Amino acid sequence: MHHRESLFQISAFAETFFKEKLWQSEEGQRIGLTYFRERGFSDATIEAFSLGYSPQGWDILTQAALKQSYSREALVECGLSIENEQKKLYDRFRGRVIFPIQSLSGRVIAFGGRVLSAEKTKAKYVNSPESVIYNKSQVLYGIFQAKREIIAKDMAYLVEGYTDVISLHQAGITNVVASSGTSLTQDQIKLVSRFTRNITILYDGDAAGIKASFRGINMLLEHSLNVRVVLFPDGHDPDSFSRTHSIDEITAYLNEQAVDFIRFKTQLLLKDVGDDPIKRAALIEDIVESIALIPDEIYRAVYVQECSRILHIEEPDLISRLNKVLRQRYKQKLREEERRAGASGGEMPVGNDAVSGAAGATEALADRLEAAQRQVDAVALEQQRDDILERSILRLLICHGRETTTQCFLDEEGNELEEAMSVGLYVLRELEEDEMRFSDPVNQQILSVYQKSAAGHEPYVPVLEDLMLLEDEALKNRVVDISYNPHEISPVWEKKLIRVPTESDARILNRIVLETMACFKLRQLEKTERALLDRLKESDLSEEDCLQCLQYKKECEAVRRVLSEKIRRILV
Repeated sequence: MHHRESLFQISAFAETFFKEKLWQSEEGQRIGLTYFRERGFSDATIEAFSLGYSPQGWDILTQAALKQSYSREALVECGLSIENEQKKLYDRFRGRVIFPIQSLSGRVIAFGGRVLSAEKTKAKYVNSPESVIYNKSQVLYGIFQAKREIIAKDMAYLVEGYTDVISLHQAGITNVVASSGTSLTQDQIKLVSRFTRNITILYDGDAAGIKASFRGINMLLEHSLNVRVVLFPDGHDPDSFSRTHSIDEITAYLNEQAVDFIRFKTQLLLKDVGDDPIKRAALIEDIVESIALIPDEIYRAVYVQECSRILHIEEPDLISRLNKVLRQRYKQKLREEERRAGASGGEMPVGNDAVSGAAGATEALADRLEAAQRQVDAVALEQQRDDILERSILRLLICHGRETTTQCFLDEEGNELEEAMSVGLYVLRELEEDEMRFSDPVNQQILSVYQKSAAGHEPYVPVLEDLMLLEDEALKNRVVDISYNPHEISPVWEKKLIRVPTESDARILNRIVLETMACFKLRQLEKTERALLDRLKESDLSEEDCLQCLQYKKECEAVRRVLSEKIRRILV
């Protein structure tokens, strides 16, 4: 974990550097601060989002970082510096205002920089490249600032850019995140769905851009999310609208204009159809494809009724087409499962070889059944291993969540530093930083209770009594099962003043916490490496994808070695 932590450290250094240059340098105040204030951002908002400025000099940040003993390699990997053909480093973001990108836990993992000059040769926005700590498809801008309000409101607004988020946040709409100009991804959907099932997407009037985003919205539907859409008036986007209207006007507009996605998509596409029957048939097909993605049958039925009314088509005709699409997808899913399982069968022989062929087929069937049983046993064993580790983590949260643990980490120079915090917040931070989830649904539900409590306005670690107030009996039974300790210290030992070490002893608790989290991370790495090996076996894998898989596998192996060494030291 040393390399990963070093990238976090240098990103934090860069964040401080950019903020100091914005507030304390003449150039930063004249150019950067003036720009932010012209956009209507208050000083409090600028501080809340840690906005900054990168000077126009060739390598000012690079030299400052090198003087602080940060390595050239780390600067390049984080994307703060670029190495030219002469092996010289220069600043990536020079002459730009800076938007730090934070992880779910609030640590800076990347930066976006906007140029302020009118030079057409320069890209308007430049972003950090992907690294060990930054994968743009897994990040939503503003999620750290928005997560508490998303939970409180049980709804998230989704916009496109940095300034959309900041302007809405300043106006008082704080449950808002951005995909940062990228198409919505599966990982981003999973991230926001941890906090709510309700998403409202805010658009400007660009019809072409809206249509281009339909694929991402279809993925939201596929994940059982409730999707609504708000279209701003011509000439306005979320940024400009929030700067020119009061919080009451913005709230009223968002509430009044929000339309469910299926209805919005139908009405938008109808404008392009006219009287063309071919285009109308294609529109109906497109709408049915989107409805078919919705897992809930009741929701599907409601949307069929609504589209029947809007499109002026008989409801049974829509249902017939919908059922056909659902059957096609089910058959495709079965074919994919057969392909993944490596299922293959030969033709039955005929003539004199029929008997021997039938016997061979029977033997082959028996072999496949035996292999299938071994696979079932292997899966059961894997699930058992997962459950043991997940229960161990939940036991730490339930029984020791509010106790203090002191853990060590290495700084950039290799010095070992200590950090003390509650066991609950440490465990949740470790899981959050690596975006790890539990495979068992009940275990994950219990974990979600802790995640939501820790993400609230006042971070709170629930105790056993809190969990006993849950309405779900399955959750309460699991909590009791995990927290029950069959071993008790004999009163005779206490009378004889014989001290028996327990889990609550500081040194033992620190060891258990560290060992448990390291073992769980190792388990996740095992799964990742296994998935990569399966991916590498696919015949249709391109050379580029193959190299990426190999590189990722190499990184996983490096992390696994660090974790294995950490566990070995603990045991010794």
